[in-house]
Amino acid sequence: MEDINLIGTKRTIMSNKVAIDTNILLYALDDFYPEKQNISIQIIADKPLFCSQSVSEFINVCLHKWKFAKFKVAKLRRYCNMEHILL
Repeated sequence: MEDINLIGTKRTIMSNKVAIDTNILLYALDDFYPEKQNISIQIIADKPLFCSQSVSEFINVCLHKWKFAKFKVAKLRRYCNMEHILL
């Protein structure tokens, strides 16, 4: 379903999609909490939406805190079905 807001910008309204938080992405890669990792992987397997802020935070943690190689982070980013979501 599409809607046009007051300033004329078209936006898509999706009632059956769920946007997930950064922590879901991070737990999917964290072996320290296997139960949380398994749940996160199941959530991601359902192909949820990823807001651009969550993806940016995820990339930042992977590159700067966990010191992942850039090519690995770029590969992970391709799996994200990212939407611009207004919060």
